[in-house]
Amino acid sequence: MAMTIKQGDMEAKMEGTPQQMRVIEVSTALEPAYRNASTLEMTDEEIEALMAPFPDDAIEIRPHDGLIYIPHIHISNRLNKIFRPGKWSLIRRRDWFDADTNTMYGEYVLVVRGCFVGESIGGHPYVAKNPKTNFSDALESTAAEALRRICGKRLSCGSQVWEPEFARQWVAKYGVQVHGKWQRRMTQDTPERPATQRPAQAPKASPAQSQSAKPPAAMASRVEEWKQYALGQICKLSMEPFAYALAMETSWLIPGVDKLEDISAQKFPQNKDAFEKYWVAIKERKQKAIDEGGMSQEITEAFDKAYLALPLEEPPKKAPPAPPSQARSQPPPINVPRDTNDPDSPNAPWRSFPMPWGKHAGAKLADLDKKYLFGLFANYVVETTYNGKQKNDANIAKDRTFRAMLDEAGAHYKFTNPDAGDKPQEERLPSDADLPFDDSEPPF
Repeated sequence: MAMTIKQGDMEAKMEGTPQQMRVIEVSTALEPAYRNASTLEMTDEEIEALMAPFPDDAIEIRPHDGLIYIPHIHISNRLNKIFRPGKWSLIRRRDWFDADTNTMYGEYVLVVRGCFVGESIGGHPYVAKNPKTNFSDALESTAAEALRRICGKRLSCGSQVWEPEFARQWVAKYGVQVHGKWQRRMTQDTPERPATQRPAQAPKASPAQSQSAKPPAAMASRVEEWKQYALGQICKLSMEPFAYALAMETSWLIPGVDKLEDISAQKFPQNKDAFEKYWVAIKERKQKAIDEGGMSQEITEAFDKAYLALPLEEPPKKAPPAPPSQARSQPPPINVPRDTNDPDSPNAPWRSFPMPWGKHAGAKLADLDKKYLFGLFANYVVETTYNGKQKNDANIAKDRTFRAMLDEAGAHYKFTNPDAGDKPQEERLPSDADLPFDDSEPPF
């Protein structure tokens, strides 16, 4: 088969397969678009609409590997809305089938308003004997994958799913594995399914199970009660940072977004034995922080951002200004100098003492959140050894100075004294009488 290609004033006669001819034809037709590469004009409003993040419920997860993606229909609809139908086109340059991997591939070019934007290759499995799919379905799927790649990486349209941290947080919140395959977890924020989509049927319980099953309301109440009990023990012993570190390691929450109370109630221990193991794990995180001289920066930043993002104490309301005549009759206030050794003094040394480590390194203790400062006050211990080796005298002296500054801050805020045994509660596992239930059986 021969073909004549007109290119400017030159003519070239070429021979090849239909696939090769198509590549030549498409490449020739795309020459004006390639010349217009990097010249696409967009308004600020169009750019903002194009790059706007997609909502969480528009994202799906691949069953075989857990990677998240945005279905191509959402991206196509956005392109149609911004550029209008007919003003953009995804052009297939060539396609081929890899028999060794049973994979169909397609090479595509995206053109918007006559300008070349990007090109990519999409792939999709294709098995000829599989009655659930056909050649055209597989080829169409390659176009969908190529469109997602070009838009996400070249136009920042749907690029959020390519960001590792976003992907980890989304999977931690919505992803769940069932029989080895990933699927989206249904949450309170998940839109209701259409009436035409039948939900999966729960396995039928045996008669014995049905008779012994607890009412759903009672089960939910008991599970929530265990959660509140666990949170109460954590707060009483000022172990929030270490419980948060454990929750991050087990992917119970989205770091920097969720607080401990946002964790699903069913993730908390539901009986005495489980609670003891949970508490031991929290104390191990605390010991690890002591051994390493503090929490890791990742955990500290996530905890500060999410759990300690609390409103500051409401400042005292200012009294309304006095009438002019009354103001003149009041004598001016007398500023009496205060001893700097007084922890309540504005010039007390603890106020300007810099935080020696962590995210807040260099920040004045007086500028730290009160709850965070209490955590330091209640848990920081001066250690003379590190990893079994004796620390040098200079570092020990610095640690003791820091401990003294924490004591001064505690005296100012009237914190209880941890050295005197006046912690909110002694560090111990609760006794049987403390537990919310007499039995050790889980509620489900």
